[in-house]
Amino acid sequence: MILNNTRAITMSQSARNQATSPQVKDLATRIEAEQSPQTQQMSSLLTEWGTPAPATTSATGNGQMPGTVSGAGFDRILLQMMIVAH
Repeated sequence: MILNNTRAITMSQSARNQATSPQVKDLATRIEAEQSPQTQQMSSLLTEWGTPAPATTSATGNGQMPGTVSGAGFDRILLQMMIVAH
């Protein structure tokens, strides 16, 4: 779940500069705002229990947004990836 949330957060952060639709930008902002605290809480619990949290350095993995896509194409890809991921 941590890795999944981290991918969603990374994609949502990309939407700041690459999305065109105000609705997509709003959705991305809400995803980031909701999933960041969840991810921090899950990581903290794992640390408390002596279990290492999964590495998130490769979190973009399958969720990485293509850097060459912007505008309506970005909006479409972001929404498709979020539907698959969640």
